[in-house]
Amino acid sequence: AQKGNLNAITDAASGAAMARAALSAAGYNVRINLSSLKDKALAESLLADLAHFEAQADKVDADLRKVLVERGGLNF
Repeated sequence: AQKGNLNAITDAASGAAMARAALSAAGYNVRINLSSLKDKALAESLLADLAHFEAQADKVDADLRKVLVERGGLNF
């Protein structure tokens, strides 16, 4: 979204939103499945990994919104 045709900026944003939604949906499945693991240390480690991925996705989303405002003139 930082480079390229300005008319496609919302396409990039839509793709990012779908990717974030996919991560959220996967996270729901991971959480429910981790609750049934007998190895609680492994479950906690995997949950920490998931939290890391979600935090990265949140940063990408924030960065993208900034570009949408600055480059695309969109308001949130």
